[in-house]
Amino acid sequence: MTALHICYQSVLEPLTQTQVLPYLHGLAKAGHRVVLLTFEPRRLTTAETRNGQQSLAARGIVWHWRRYHKRPTLPATAWDALVGVLTAWWLVRRHKVRLVHARSHVPGAMALILKHLTGAKLLLDVRGLMAEEYVDAGVWPANGLLFRITKRLERALFGAADAIVVLTERAKEHFLECYPRETANKPLITIPCCVDLRPRTNDSRTLRSQPNGPKTMVYVGKLGGWYMTDAMADFMATAIRMIPGLRWQVWTQSDPRPLRQLLAQRGVHGKVAINSSPPDELPARLRGAMAGLSLRAPGRSARAASPTKVGEYLAAGLPVIANVGVGDTDALLSGQSAPDHAPVGVLVRQFSDDAYREALRELITLRHDPHLSRQCQKAAQRHFDLERVGWARYRQIYDNLIGTPTESQ
Repeated sequence: MTALHICYQSVLEPLTQTQVLPYLHGLAKAGHRVVLLTFEPRRLTTAETRNGQQSLAARGIVWHWRRYHKRPTLPATAWDALVGVLTAWWLVRRHKVRLVHARSHVPGAMALILKHLTGAKLLLDVRGLMAEEYVDAGVWPANGLLFRITKRLERALFGAADAIVVLTERAKEHFLECYPRETANKPLITIPCCVDLRPRTNDSRTLRSQPNGPKTMVYVGKLGGWYMTDAMADFMATAIRMIPGLRWQVWTQSDPRPLRQLLAQRGVHGKVAINSSPPDELPARLRGAMAGLSLRAPGRSARAASPTKVGEYLAAGLPVIANVGVGDTDALLSGQSAPDHAPVGVLVRQFSDDAYREALRELITLRHDPHLSRQCQKAAQRHFDLERVGWARYRQIYDNLIGTPTESQ
């Protein structure tokens, strides 16, 4: 039997490359037939489409795309949803799809209609608290019209879904409390943003060129948005003043100019290197650093957040510096969720110079532990391993909903 995965973002988006395609590849390796529908911000050429389809076919994925429209927001999204439903209905019939796997709310709305039209089962993959995220970002007023529409859609999706995936245990608790009737007697499974821990062939080549050491802190990911560039600049300015010889290495695809300006204002721009890196080279580039930084904006939506960078840091053997209240990070870094209760990072409790200094003192103490790097890697294996956590849990869900591949064929 075949599954259709609907993803309301580009196949070229870094998040799609790291948090969609690897899971679908794992399902295909297990024998499930997978069709992927994405929404592209520009019209792809025939050659781009053909190359993309050939590349994904090699990973066991059949790929189709439609245009994404951004403005005006509500009409554009409604149009995309309509086109998505029509395209998905055609794909369901063409590929004999029995499961529609919807990544977040907009694909969920498409899948809800498809379930009624075709009888296909619905797997709802909740990637966060969508309505609360827009409120936290200041885009929507709390309890405004779009907020209420989204929450009503969310309730309908939870009621119609045959199984639900969330990113964090705290999100799971939230949804069980909000939607007790809709979640009764159905699987509600936590799968965080996982990291591929399999050995990479380019590690030794990349490692030889790395300047990391015990006096280098690192940051990976976007600048701005949910990740607090101002707060990170403040934190690192404090850290550089407190720890002689400390440097900051930033790996990002974002425009570095705003961060450079913030660093210059704080007088530490000479201690920071900002570069970009292909995703497959990042694991080796991170190793040997002092710690990895992850400061995400707080708010009601933060409980459902699973920053990919946390797993990436831990997999590289780095302790993590993160602010409190983000997903399951508090329990993870403090060691509460570990069998031996060993901490693998420190928590920033306030965005202030005193709180930054307190976290840095805790980090210096933590790094005296000779087993710290191995403990970080073990935490990554327990919580974020793509094969043991991500693939295993998604495969179990698919097997339960549409049968194991041997049963389906």
